[in-house]
Amino acid sequence: MALRLALLLLLSACSKDAASSPGPPLGRGDAVVLPNGSVYRVLQAGPVLRGTGASTGGGIMYWSDSAAPSRVSRDAQQLVAAFGPELELAGEKLLSVQAKIPGGLEGQTTTVTRGFRLERGQWLPHPPEPVPAEPIAGEAPPAPSDPVLANLAARLTAAGSAAARWLDHLDLDPVEGVVSRMNDEFRGQIKGAPERWLQITQQRRQLKLTERRSELYRMETPSKSPKLGPGDTVLVQYQSGTARRRVLERVIMVKEPAGWRVGGYAFEPLPQL
Repeated sequence: MALRLALLLLLSACSKDAASSPGPPLGRGDAVVLPNGSVYRVLQAGPVLRGTGASTGGGIMYWSDSAAPSRVSRDAQQLVAAFGPELELAGEKLLSVQAKIPGGLEGQTTTVTRGFRLERGQWLPHPPEPVPAEPIAGEAPPAPSDPVLANLAARLTAAGSAAARWLDHLDLDPVEGVVSRMNDEFRGQIKGAPERWLQITQQRRQLKLTERRSELYRMETPSKSPKLGPGDTVLVQYQSGTARRRVLERVIMVKEPAGWRVGGYAFEPLPQL
């Protein structure tokens, strides 16, 4: 059988539909934390659609407090490194990153755009940018001054750490230390279909997901549950596998009184290079 998406549970309350919608009114955005500690409020990350539903390429839109060219370029490169693989999986070849800077003339929002093109699994600036005088990628900007965003970032970091520990257990043993860290809904699915869980673990071994794994981002996701507040449901995205056989892994973390629990897990191979 084809090794496509292996999905046990992506809670209906944890939808990314809002993040891929082509034209919602600008809101506060979803908090995103990158592995180097960079924190963003992302308004959109997904295919940009025409009125006919056809894609015009991928798009990432985020709030920024700086229109400085070097800062915009650094942010764009970091966000493309985080969201680029799933846009590649969606079949996108072109990608635009829009920085929305509030506080312009007459209170208007200024937009600064950077473009990228996919070439052999790498998103390269398009048109090419001149080599910067100093590195612009890999360095984290200052900690967010907004205390609400800073608190969300701390919650996302804690959720990401819990997700990494769960994956470590999953790599070693598909049962020991794994099922006990799931929430009730996810655990119930495992108990109700143990053969499905066995199939998923076999697929993981075939794809060699335990050989290499790097985190792409941690993002808060909307929740319809009145018991869950901002930052209580978190999506953690990874790129795993080998250099020639790359795979996206996704873990949904849910905050419960006893701590962070796994609410869903999925993986899907990227196009082979």
